[in-house]
Amino acid sequence: MRILFFVSFFILSLFGNDKNGVLILHSYSQEYSWTKQQHNSFISTLATEDKSFEYFTEYLDTKRVHLTKQYQKDFLSYLQLKYKDADIDMVYVTDDNALTFIYNVYETLFKKNIPVFFSGVNDLSMDNKLPKDIYAGVYEIKEIKPNIELIKQFSPQTRDIYFLGDNSNTYHSIQKEIE
Repeated sequence: MRILFFVSFFILSLFGNDKNGVLILHSYSQEYSWTKQQHNSFISTLATEDKSFEYFTEYLDTKRVHLTKQYQKDFLSYLQLKYKDADIDMVYVTDDNALTFIYNVYETLFKKNIPVFFSGVNDLSMDNKLPKDIYAGVYEIKEIKPNIELIKQFSPQTRDIYFLGDNSNTYHSIQKEIE
């Protein structure tokens, strides 16, 4: 709900153009169901506003391609070329890799201050890095300790709990929280 407040707040502050340009950057592919849900929710929220929007949607696809320095550099070049004449008024990103990417390239990619909204971010340390006048969003907090307590309650004989991850940045954020 917090993101809806921030989206509404910044939407009301947009002015000038008939259409407001929205760059949407997802960490994963368009086939990933979580990404589809986040995307559709964001678009439907904006559709309730009395403004018109032009959407530019991109996918980092970091479940298949690691977010290396080289990949970031290449993807930045791609965005600069593709959107050099686009009028971007706001950015929406989903999950850790897209937020990290935008944070790393923000000043290079955008020539003006524009708001960035995010959802599904697990890396809580980003909250200390992100300028509050530009970034707003929703962190995804895993309820690890309460879930372990619940396992102990329902299955007191359980001795070992194994956590499996996919070696992604998202998993590493969750791993820090587990530790």
